[in-house]
Amino acid sequence: MADNNFRSYADVDHLSIVDEIIKSDNPLCFSDTLKLSNVASAEIFGCYIVGGKEDCIDIMRKSSLVNIVHCTLASSGKFCITIKGGSGRIKISNLVIENHGTETDIDIGNYYNSFEPGWLPVEDVVINNVTSSDGKPVKVRLLNCNKVTIIGGNCKVTKVPSIFWKIYFTLRDWNIIKG
Repeated sequence: MADNNFRSYADVDHLSIVDEIIKSDNPLCFSDTLKLSNVASAEIFGCYIVGGKEDCIDIMRKSSLVNIVHCTLASSGKFCITIKGGSGRIKISNLVIENHGTETDIDIGNYYNSFEPGWLPVEDVVINNVTSSDGKPVKVRLLNCNKVTIIGGNCKVTKVPSIFWKIYFTLRDWNIIKG
């Protein structure tokens, strides 16, 4: 079943979203506030984004060269940012989490039904100076990913061992569990 997103960008090159307040009057009507799917070279700068029931920003399907800089994110659901589906070269800098996600704040390498074997790992993510307005650590969950660098800020990282996410992803593919 496809997500219902507030703003979606697919198969786009050179996306620029600058100094915007991005929110819905009813955020729980939407899965994600911003969805980037197969987007190459994107800048999200100086924005205030209120999330849907899943994400503020969902980056997927081999999106690359995405920079999220000087933004504030207010989750209304599970996550603030999800990066999945073979996406890479993502930089998140000087970000403030205003409302934490219920599951985690930044989720890297989660399940993505890509119809390609191997679930396409996320590659090369830099998280630089990411904090929260309440002073609590920003929760970062690492699943199917490589080369994640965290510089400064206040982040608590949880790396899920590959055996667990591989079993989970396989059970999702076989429709034994839903997520």
